[in-house]
Amino acid sequence: MRIVAGIIAAASGAFWLLCAFRVLQSRCTTDPAVNPHGYALIFGAVLALPAGLICALALPARARRIALPVYAVVSVLLLAAWFTA
Repeated sequence: MRIVAGIIAAASGAFWLLCAFRVLQSRCTTDPAVNPHGYALIFGAVLALPAGLICALALPARARRIALPVYAVVSVLLLAAWFTA
């Protein structure tokens, strides 16, 4: 069971990092050709929330105490990046 939880946490964590990177890349770029319609910003923020939550909850209890506050802070920052774009 631990192996399955580790695989789920690793996969959702990698997807969460990819989504967060796309949101930050879309938000911080000065070239409009990178994300002309803003879909990476919108869908990246929306998809990052459940992926990060799955990753944080699939971790063991000791790591979850650290992961949940980190998830909360990063999620608020991703939503702020989305709403202030």
